[in-house]
Amino acid sequence: MIRQLRTVLSAEWQGQYTSFLVWTGLYGVLQGLAVTLLVPVARSLQAADWAGAWMWIGALAVTAVACSIAHYVQAMGGFAVALAALRSMHLRIGDHLVTLPLGWFTGRTGSIAQIASKGTLSVGVVAAHLLTPVIIGITAASRPPTRQRLPSTTGSSSSPAASRSCARPDAPTTRAATSP
Repeated sequence: MIRQLRTVLSAEWQGQYTSFLVWTGLYGVLQGLAVTLLVPVARSLQAADWAGAWMWIGALAVTAVACSIAHYVQAMGGFAVALAALRSMHLRIGDHLVTLPLGWFTGRTGSIAQIASKGTLSVGVVAAHLLTPVIIGITAASRPPTRQRLPSTTGSSSSPAASRSCARPDAPTTRAATSP
């Protein structure tokens, strides 16, 4: 889809399209980083490390601002690329239609109008709205997941399962019979 849209654009818009792709990738990476920063914030808050929590919240705020800027730039670039794709396709269709003989248009004017309006609009929607979530999904998920556990808070829970710290995790839980 990315390469096919590049072929639709005229040569003057290739740089703008590349810039749009770079900004969209950066936006996805910043989104992934912002979500990842929620983990140390939660750990610091759970451990009651207020200074550490504020440090991570500050990093999250900076990342959120950078993410907002990247979102704005890539969204405006996506709209510009979509309009350029529409213009390029309309010019190509018009250039091709003027080369056809007049007899070719008999009975085909409705289908030509639909191709020129609905068909080109569908391609423009891809650039403006559908390409961004695909790229963001790829780049935001590009960081491999970590397998770290949150620190345990033993003794803080009153449930019977939490008090059995030496029990196997796969052992069945049974309750002792209590008499009234």
